Amino acid sequence: MPFELHPVDETDFPEVIRCMWETYENPVQDLYRLFCPLNEVGATDHESAIKQSTSRFWQWHVSDPTSYWQKVVDTDAGSKIVGAALWKINTKNPYEKIVHHPAYWHPEGGQREFASQALWQHDAVRERWAQRPHIYLGIIYMHPSRQRQGGGKKILEWGIAKATEMGVEMWLDGWQYGRPVYERFGFTTVDHHRLKPETENPDEAWKACEREWTDLDEWVMWRPKDGPYVEGKSVRPWQET
Repeated sequence: MPFELHPVDETDFPEVIRCMWETYENPVQDLYRLFCPLNEVGATDHESAIKQSTSRFWQWHVSDPTSYWQKVVDTDAGSKIVGAALWKINTKNPYEKIVHHPAYWHPEGGQREFASQALWQHDAVRERWAQRPHIYLGIIYMHPSRQRQGGGKKILEWGIAKATEMGVEMWLDGWQYGRPVYERFGFTTVDHHRLKPETENPDEAWKACEREWTDLDEWVMWRPKDGPYVEGKSVRPWQET
């Protein structure tokens, strides 16, 4: 399959985010709903939720100097965007100052509080253990019609080459089906947990989140700066004394 990688610009972004929605809704991934809820503030239906998230992701991108989006295009289909990745290229420790912001794109009340807590937990391991320059793979996807055809491999190879060039380690948050792929590229699981927000007085919106978002397991994965992880040889910097 003739895939090519290119940086994403503003004109690409609606297609990039629409492709992301189509991917993560087939099948639906509960973790994705933390970032892209159907009832996003300002949205009235599925289509407007996509548009709201497009605007939000673009604003996050342009306001973050570490953010690098890249697209995968299929040159046999008129350079159609069929996948993408969001990298955070951290040339210094990104966790010198930790600020937890609420998930303001969720409706106020229990849903916003649930999502906020879940996303704080999502970042917690990296906040403790990734306090060095590194590359973080925040999002990676290939459209269902183009999966298992080499596009994801191109993305990961690009990231590994970039990390090698910079001499830094790599981090990502995976889920059960992606974990074996990342292991083949030299990553290892350093933490496995389930996002589990808690409150003493849940409202109906909170209870709905607990019922509907049940698959919130994630695997925090790491790749050493000197190459693929080797059990018994690779040193985990956060464990050094």
